[in-house]
Amino acid sequence: GNSWKHGRIGLSPAFTGSKMRNMFELLTSYCEGAMRRLAESAEGRIEKEVKDLFQRFGNDIMASISFGMDIDSVRDPDNVFHQKGKRFTATTGIQGLKFFLVTLGGEKLLKWLGIRLTPRDVADFYLDVVSRTIKYREENSIVRPDFIHLLLQARKNILHHDQHDEKLDSAGFSTVEEHLKSTSENPKQWTDLDIAAAAASFFFGGIETTTTMLCFAIYEISLNPDIQHKFRDEIDAVQEELGDGRLTYEAMQRMKYLDMVVTETLRKWPPFGVLTRKCNKEYVMENADGTKVTIEKGGHVQFSVHAIQRDPQYYPDPMRFDPERFSDENRHLINQDTFLPFGSGPRNCIGSRLALMQAKCLLYYLFRYFTVEISERTNVPLQLDITALGLSAKNGFWFILIPRK
Repeated sequence: GNSWKHGRIGLSPAFTGSKMRNMFELLTSYCEGAMRRLAESAEGRIEKEVKDLFQRFGNDIMASISFGMDIDSVRDPDNVFHQKGKRFTATTGIQGLKFFLVTLGGEKLLKWLGIRLTPRDVADFYLDVVSRTIKYREENSIVRPDFIHLLLQARKNILHHDQHDEKLDSAGFSTVEEHLKSTSENPKQWTDLDIAAAAASFFFGGIETTTTMLCFAIYEISLNPDIQHKFRDEIDAVQEELGDGRLTYEAMQRMKYLDMVVTETLRKWPPFGVLTRKCNKEYVMENADGTKVTIEKGGHVQFSVHAIQRDPQYYPDPMRFDPERFSDENRHLINQDTFLPFGSGPRNCIGSRLALMQAKCLLYYLFRYFTVEISERTNVPLQLDITALGLSAKNGFWFILIPRK
């Protein structure tokens, strides 16, 4: 409804290219430091379960970007932010079941049963963090390029698209288009609770979506040495240009093979297996055999992203991991309506640029510092965890990390 629309319009400028570039220094500083410390602490080959590792990295990155907090969940895994985050983003057990009901359009059922999607203590924790952060920043005139700052701008109705956004907006093939642009007057009034809810939603997406993307990308890259070699060559070429400097937003945007690898990962292993939409007016659809189906107003329609993106009609030999599908020479063969990892239309995933930026930066530094190989504990072929709401490997994602010289 209008409440969602006004909120979306108010937030859309927060995810434009210029805002992502402003946050990139926070991201690349963390990613480079975390991977360098991991490489320095390794004594030769190390075996790691990378889902847990990247969830910790994601927790720290999103705590910084969403809430302005400095956390180290690798050295201190019991920190309260990590523990609350694990409960909030869980895709198994009771929390996973609640998320599953929401994907089926079951928000009203949860409300009727008196069940909260977010546990009360977790919601109170995030609200307290946001309220204290806002108070401290306003009292001390502190500006930091993160989401708290952008949401405070939205509260003051001064968060708008910049003139440089068009040049920086494309984050690669997977970038979704924003349909609702901000206007000079946005009736949405942002309370501390609204800001906490928005920051928490970015936190969830930044951890769960990005971790899923990373785990499956590493799985495919480690299974395909030729792809890993080509990817590493691109990384080395970019780093040679940068010298001792860190990866920049513009340099990342120029990395075509990195984008191809991430895009093919999203095609074969989409983080959102099913999209649900609510019909806002009666619609008559005709099937391929001529049968007409009426979708009633208020009815829910589900689309299987997995089925579409693995359909040989659209993607020949769909189970083969082939980044070349998305090369400059081949991408024109892709029907954009069959590529839906972040949804489509006005309700697509608003945080797709952030998820892509985070995943690409972590992949860059992982393969800058390490060669990755399959472990004896890696499931080949991959066995999925049927108890998880999202895509995940049964028994985890185990790999051998070998520090590069």
